[in-house]
Amino acid sequence: MNEPHLIVLFGATGDLARRKLLPGIMHLLQSGLVSDSRIIGVSLDDFSDDDFREFAEKAYREFSTRTIDDAKWADFAPKLSYVNVKAGPEALAQAAAVLEA
Repeated sequence: MNEPHLIVLFGATGDLARRKLLPGIMHLLQSGLVSDSRIIGVSLDDFSDDDFREFAEKAYREFSTRTIDDAKWADFAPKLSYVNVKAGPEALAQAAAVLEA
């Protein structure tokens, strides 16, 4: 059995993440091509976890070539967390520790 992964996505609100990485990661998780994972987005934007989830959903719906229903999104969204880079490395380490536990 594969262990879950923790992915830290630096530049999580940038163009590459919005157009390619977030939709791609979601597709890989939903299709079962990778094991269960949690994603921490890191960027300079003043987002909460919910703000980042909303950003990621908009990105997926705009740029993915696949459709997603509300149930699949509801399964994926809780796997997303966000840390503002201004909070420092301690905040990222704490968020990672919580998700790894």
